[in-house]
Amino acid sequence: MANKYDIFISYRRDDGQQYARLIEKELKSRGYNVFLDYEELDKGLFDEKIVGAIAHSKIFVMVLTPLYLSRCNKAEDWVRKEIQLAIVQKKEFVPVVPDGLFKAIPEDQEKGLPEDIRDYVEHIQRTEVYMGQMMKPSFDYLVKHRIRPFVRPKLMFKTWMAIVLGMVLVAIVGSYLAIDYMGNKNEEHRKTLMHQLEDRYASWGLNFGESEDVTIGQLNAIASILDGMHPVKGDSLRMGAFEVTNAQWYDIQKEDYNQADSLLPKTNVNLGDCMDFCMLLSDLTSLEFDLPLEDEWLFAAKGGVSAQNTIYSGSNAADSVAWYKDNAKGRVQKCDGEKYPNALGLYNMSGNVSEWCNSPFDASGNIALKVVKGGNYLSTEQEVAIEHRVSMEENVHNEKVGLRLVIRK
Repeated sequence: MANKYDIFISYRRDDGQQYARLIEKELKSRGYNVFLDYEELDKGLFDEKIVGAIAHSKIFVMVLTPLYLSRCNKAEDWVRKEIQLAIVQKKEFVPVVPDGLFKAIPEDQEKGLPEDIRDYVEHIQRTEVYMGQMMKPSFDYLVKHRIRPFVRPKLMFKTWMAIVLGMVLVAIVGSYLAIDYMGNKNEEHRKTLMHQLEDRYASWGLNFGESEDVTIGQLNAIASILDGMHPVKGDSLRMGAFEVTNAQWYDIQKEDYNQADSLLPKTNVNLGDCMDFCMLLSDLTSLEFDLPLEDEWLFAAKGGVSAQNTIYSGSNAADSVAWYKDNAKGRVQKCDGEKYPNALGLYNMSGNVSEWCNSPFDASGNIALKVVKGGNYLSTEQEVAIEHRVSMEENVHNEKVGLRLVIRK
C-alpha cells in the first residue's frame, strides 16, 4: 500500500540537500509524515514514485535556495515537473528560505521560467528558517503558521483518538446519567462535524442547513467523499480519487454492511441506483453530485490539461496503475492507493471495477444503452486502456461495475 504523506519537500540537490534533510528531520520530530527523495533520479519519464508522493501529500514545501530554479527553464527538469504537478493538484504551497539565502529570482534564471512557477515563487509568502541557535524558534513559527492550519501532526491525532476511545469506554460502563450525557456530547459532536465541514468547503457551496436528520455516519462518509474530490477542470468539475466504496455507499444510505469490505468499491448497482445515490448526496450537501459524462471521464483519465497521452490512465505500463486479469487474482481490490495515480491524483481509472458514465453508447436512439469505461479486474490489458469502451443497459446490475462521482459547479 502506498504511503500517505502530510508534506512533500522539493529541493535542488546542488545547494539544497543539507537544508532539505534538516527540514525533514525537524518536521518528523513534530509528528508529521514527510516525503523527501534521497535518490539521484536518472533521466527519463517522470518517476511514478514522485507522482504518487505528491498526490498523497497535502503540503508542498519548496526549499528556495539560490539554485532551486536554475534549470526550471527546461521542460524535462525534475524540480519544474514537481512544482507544476503540485500546482495542477492544488496543493498548499509553503516556500521556505533557509538562512536568508534566497532574496528574489536570480536574473540568470528568469529567462524561460514558466509563468505559473514564477507566480507561485513571487506571490506566495515565504517563511525563513535558520540553522544553529535560531533553528528551534524559526521551525516553531513555520509549523504554527504555515503547516498546522492545513495538517495536524499524527502524534496529536493519536492522542485525540485515545481520548475519544476513553470517552466511549466511560459511556459503555457508566450509569444512565452518563449515557444521557454522552448522548448530548454526540449531538454536540455531530453539530461540530457539520460546521467544520461547512467551513472547510464553504467555497464549494456545502450547506447542511442545520439539518437534524444527517447522522455522524453520514457526515464521516461525506467528509471522506469530499476529501477525495480532485480538481479536473478548475473549480467547475471535481472527480473522486477512487470509485465510491462500500463504506461511503452504505453510511450515506444508513444501511449495515460488512466492515471487512469497507474499502472495496461498491458494485452491482444499475444506473438508477447510482443516480439515486447522487441525488441523496446532493440533498444532504446542497452540492451538485453526479456521474461523469463520457467526455469528462476521458478528460480526467488522460490527466486533464496535463494530458500525458498514455495508453492507460497514468502510465504506459498497465501493471503500475491497473488491477486487471493478469495481476488481480480474479477478485476486486481495495481502494487504498496501492497502484499509482494519474497526473490528477486519480486512481484505478484503468482496471479494478468498470465505471458508469451517464452518456448514451451510440446515436442509434436507444438511450437506455449507456457507456461503461475503465475495464475491471477480469479485463484484458487491452480492455483497461483509456480509449476502450463498452455498453450496458442502464437497468442492469453487474458485480464488476461501480461508480465514480463528480461535482459540478
